[in-house]
Amino acid sequence: MKRDILLRSVTIPLIFMFLGLNFLNKSAPYRQVRFCKSSALHNTVKSTLPYSESCTGENDLAGYINFLKRHAKGRKIMTQREFNTQYWRAVSYIKSHPEGKASKDMRMTLINILKVKELLTGLYHRELFVTERIVNKYEKYTEYDLLFKDPEVGVFSVLLLVPAEPRDSYPAIIGAHGHGDSKEIFRDDCFGREFASEGFAVIIPTYRAMDASDTEAIITQELHFNGYTLMGMRIYETMLLVKYLKESGLVGKNGIGIIGHSGGSNVATLFARIMPDIKALVYDINLSPLLLIAETNFMHCTTIPDLVYYNAQLEDFSNSGIPFLKLEYGYRQTDDLQRIIDFFKIRLLK
Repeated sequence: MKRDILLRSVTIPLIFMFLGLNFLNKSAPYRQVRFCKSSALHNTVKSTLPYSESCTGENDLAGYINFLKRHAKGRKIMTQREFNTQYWRAVSYIKSHPEGKASKDMRMTLINILKVKELLTGLYHRELFVTERIVNKYEKYTEYDLLFKDPEVGVFSVLLLVPAEPRDSYPAIIGAHGHGDSKEIFRDDCFGREFASEGFAVIIPTYRAMDASDTEAIITQELHFNGYTLMGMRIYETMLLVKYLKESGLVGKNGIGIIGHSGGSNVATLFARIMPDIKALVYDINLSPLLLIAETNFMHCTTIPDLVYYNAQLEDFSNSGIPFLKLEYGYRQTDDLQRIIDFFKIRLLK
């Protein structure tokens, strides 16, 4: 069994050194996921795609650095002064208009604000390389440690939990962890194991630069000032999970849901509004970009002034058409697990 290892990590000095520098096609065939040679997972799912030996890279920030280099031509650079103007304009508007603005097409509004139009173009035509690194078998599920390599955003790590009961396909749950957490922490603290034991395929990425540190501030700033957003990168990486679930045959006609914790709830709620494949949403915190900017006093992935205008609408899912369940922060109530499982079973099982 092939087990790739991470080659290196980009250190903070390297970050400083380098960073100075068609929409979603629903009709496109899902034929651009490649499994690496000797993958046991490839034999578990139904994909007939060829193997590839080129699933290598680093699970670090190099993908974002290289993305900015590739897309540098013709790009307008925003200055700190221009960002400050955006921020204070949003603050002033919300003070005088607490109800904010309303969008008739929130999906397209978010695509434009998060700067993901360019990434969505050709999403289902670009190759996604998937390397299996570690396999752990348990009584009720098998856990795969995967490495995703995308030509646009580089490499990031993913956990996939597949129920032990053999089926043609499974309902799937995407787990979005919070700041300072990881795929393993989400698996352990936010019911990843329990979902898999109940018959759900569970897929959890580790989002890069999601630690509320200077690293996240630097990446957020460089992406924002160069015409993109870190939240947009997180949304795109989560879309790659959906692409993988579909192409692998794991979900079939079953539904896909998403659950977020803390900062991951921000990813989940925005993702649910953008991605039509999401049939159920669970989250534990509202999106409040203006409050977050004020509280942290530095930029991070939710620091997007243009989101502030739509904050009231984004917090209200009652008219969104998206089935949702909002629970108390941290999912610590004794009945939270059963409520979430029941909610997902009703919405995702076919």
